[in-house]
Amino acid sequence: MKLAILTAGSSTHTKGIMNFVCEEARQFKKREAENFSCDVFMIRVHESAVLRFLLMRMGIVTKRDPDEWQSTFSVDGVTFHNIWVKEGIWSMLVRTRIKHKHYSEKNLKRITHQLKDYDYVICHKPCCHYVGLNMYKRYNIPFAAFWHGTELTTNTFSDKYSHELTKEILQSAHNNFFVSKALQQIGETVGFVHNGSVIYTGPSDMFYRYPEVQRERLRREMGVREGVIVIAYAGNLIPLKNVMLLPSIFRKVQDLCPERHFVFWIIGNGELEHDLAEELKKTGVKYVMHGKVQPNRMPDYMNCIDALLLISQKEGLGLVCLEAMRCGANAFGSLIGGIPEVVGIKNCAPLDSHFVDNISKIIADSINESMNNSFDESVFSWNSAIDIMIERILVK
Repeated sequence: MKLAILTAGSSTHTKGIMNFVCEEARQFKKREAENFSCDVFMIRVHESAVLRFLLMRMGIVTKRDPDEWQSTFSVDGVTFHNIWVKEGIWSMLVRTRIKHKHYSEKNLKRITHQLKDYDYVICHKPCCHYVGLNMYKRYNIPFAAFWHGTELTTNTFSDKYSHELTKEILQSAHNNFFVSKALQQIGETVGFVHNGSVIYTGPSDMFYRYPEVQRERLRREMGVREGVIVIAYAGNLIPLKNVMLLPSIFRKVQDLCPERHFVFWIIGNGELEHDLAEELKKTGVKYVMHGKVQPNRMPDYMNCIDALLLISQKEGLGLVCLEAMRCGANAFGSLIGGIPEVVGIKNCAPLDSHFVDNISKIIADSINESMNNSFDESVFSWNSAIDIMIERILVK
């Protein structure tokens, strides 16, 4: 069987689904044999000069990709094969405003033609789900739609066209893979879900608890004094992640634990970075804004923290919590989506008017009582996830 993994985006966007796809590819590569192989593809868009200029003025695109028009690129040992498509201002307007499609017919033919020799396609992101649907219609090639979170919880309900397309994909995909039970339940509200499976993946193998000597050395290098508790947030600094509540939570936790010494870390970047820094200044807590951290350095940061917060308004699973917990940290979050499936309901609080007080108390109690949370390595495991996926894929 020739398997293709399909995603879309940019070689420079090394976080989120990109990290997921990289780990998925590495795990499938371990299973390669004479009768099974796996290749990874990324759909890349080359905008016309006029469209590029307009997108830059709007702040949507800032610069050209450094590897534009190259056939491949590599991330952490995974080779991506680029599928380049062209987009002009007129084609974009017709496609998005009149036809309501992810790609023009010409570009769609280009993409599907490049994948037509594969036996099965695993599709990540809505635009790739659309490609998978057309692969099935044109060449009768089965596909899996992988659902991570916002593409189902937010994008699906943005307009009637997205809703109808999502419904068709859920019904047509050979497999629908959901990262959590909560996300599968949302999918079932959209319409009939064909062959739905919850695929609990785990952290990459590079996330593990370091020896104590190494952990202590790293903490010193990062300016953390002995006895100081590190509470962190790691992710995009955007409204959906509820990051503007972090300063109030940090302040409240510190007030609830007056005998303890804290430093609060923000790992990541995004549109709210400046506003968040301003609010943190007002609280008087000690904090560090680390900015964007390369994926291969994240295990070092996770081994330095004591507690991680994920307080999103919507969240497919919360893989970052698993990464932190694997490295020995506690994790806490909002009672949303798949977060409680990872950290446990007792470490979550509902997103209501009392959220800041409630989640702060849960964190403070955990610190004062030296409680630890953990997850079942046999359930949240890439090894078991790939086993399930291969089993589902081979049943065509």
